[in-house]
Amino acid sequence: MLYSFRPDILILTNFSEDHIDRHGSLKHYFDAKWRLIKLMGAYGVIIVGPTVAKAAEKYGYRLPERAIVVGESEMPSLSETSAFYMPPHRENYKMTQACWSAMG
Repeated sequence: MLYSFRPDILILTNFSEDHIDRHGSLKHYFDAKWRLIKLMGAYGVIIVGPTVAKAAEKYGYRLPERAIVVGESEMPSLSETSAFYMPPHRENYKMTQACWSAMG
């Protein structure tokens, strides 16, 4: 378990059942992701995707005010031939863009 890890930047791209086998339940899986936010303390850049924001609300967590939630409506309109056309890639691109903006 991590105790002294203090990231400056945290990007939580998504929340789904992809790692439930390691955590036993969706709640325990989200608790593990939430622990990364707690380890940041009061500073740092936090970018989360819409599924993470919805899960935080569902499990009774409140995102820090500095957290930036990147939603589907903010995704760039890219051509179908672009490597970023697939929704997960578009979401990751937009989150990276939000992080760059937050860092100045």
